Amino acid sequence: MELIKKIRELGYTFKKRNKYNDDWQYNIVTPAGDEFNVPCDRHRILLAPGTADETAITGEDFYKEVYSEEDYCTIVHKCSLDTGRYLENIMKNAGLTGMELSNDFRPFPEEELLYTLDNPDPSASLISVYPCGSGYAAAFTGRDSSTSHMEYRLYFDHRPAQWDFNDAMLVHKIQIDLMRGHFRETFICRGCGELTNWLDIKGPLEEKYEKAVDHFCGKC
Repeated sequence: MELIKKIRELGYTFKKRNKYNDDWQYNIVTPAGDEFNVPCDRHRILLAPGTADETAITGEDFYKEVYSEEDYCTIVHKCSLDTGRYLENIMKNAGLTGMELSNDFRPFPEEELLYTLDNPDPSASLISVYPCGSGYAAAFTGRDSSTSHMEYRLYFDHRPAQWDFNDAMLVHKIQIDLMRGHFRETFICRGCGELTNWLDIKGPLEEKYEKAVDHFCGKC
């Protein structure tokens, strides 16, 4: 509970967003009494900004301390514990430490550009990789869920390779689809009629996901 302890030490409190329904989300209350919602994602939230105590947290890390591991998966991400652990392991292997969307970022100095990566989304820009703090940032412009153009910044603990970026973005998409009910962990295979859990499909993340979306078990 180190993160919760740190939040309280900075003079912040938190409370359920709506105590009269099943909404699992929380609001953080600043020392001045202002409130803001904590989304469950890897976007960084600055506490005590502009001070010596400035601290960056993510909603994902916050909810992992508020809820047990199983409740975090079932209540927050609307998935099983097995799927939650699998996706978490993919993100860990990719080295993803955070993600932000904005249309008001301060540009990286162009001379600090290290290299570019292809973007699997044909409607988005190339990915530009820069040094950022003790890690690296992969930045690109694309559309968010509201179809507005936004700049994405994904933060990694090592120089991201193409597959690191692809896996990180696919996990992000799967998590959103799970929360919206657009992706099911189990399905009836269109080929053999067998009830299949997507984690039982052999192959890497992308192959599992594509076959699950198409309702094929991969064995028939």
